[in-house]
Amino acid sequence: TLQMLIENAVKHNRMSIQEPLLIKIYCNEKCLIVENTLQAREDTAPSTGVGLQNIISRYSFLTALKVEYGEHQNCFIVHIPLLK
Repeated sequence: TLQMLIENAVKHNRMSIQEPLLIKIYCNEKCLIVENTLQAREDTAPSTGVGLQNIISRYSFLTALKVEYGEHQNCFIVHIPLLK
């Protein structure tokens, strides 16, 4: 899951020395959180959402807890429930 989220951030955002792509990975009591700056590439097709949908589908087999994601203050943030 973590690898897929990092790959999605790289796929959908531009990055350079002048504009580094910042990805934060951290946890709270309930979730693994992956947050990246939004720097949309100009040369890509619109997102199909397949990567995130795959993660959501896989988690639905394991738990009733929901994967949450969205944009907030120029960042894209994904909350992945921690499983015990």
